[in-house]
Amino acid sequence: MNRLLFNWKAQNAHGLHSPLIYQLYTEVINPTYQKKGDFLTLLQQQLIVFFENYSLAEVDVIRVEGKIDLTHDSALYIVPSIRSRMGQEAWKNLIKSPNIIFSVELFELGLLFMFPKAPKQDFILKKS
Repeated sequence: MNRLLFNWKAQNAHGLHSPLIYQLYTEVINPTYQKKGDFLTLLQQQLIVFFENYSLAEVDVIRVEGKIDLTHDSALYIVPSIRSRMGQEAWKNLIKSPNIIFSVELFELGLLFMFPKAPKQDFILKKS
């Protein structure tokens, strides 16, 4: 999916109906987009701070080239390079997994949430 098609499908805070994803977008994702520096590193730092009250077991960056363990019930995974040829296929397979409850696609990377007590939802978010 190219950037134009991504922006057509993506939404910002006004289209979000999940309170958790809305709060995540307005307090972490969008402000991190506005900062200078390595987006992946800044986002990971902000996610750790944001989710410290949610008793997440881990916030980890995973690469699509390796074996990915999706058995942990309370984890958040950051998946960089989902636009590469290998990354697009891996991303599509990952979000189909029943273990993934929320998936958030930001053009350059994806977030996978494993919260067992929530309905499965997929989001595509853009900068506002």
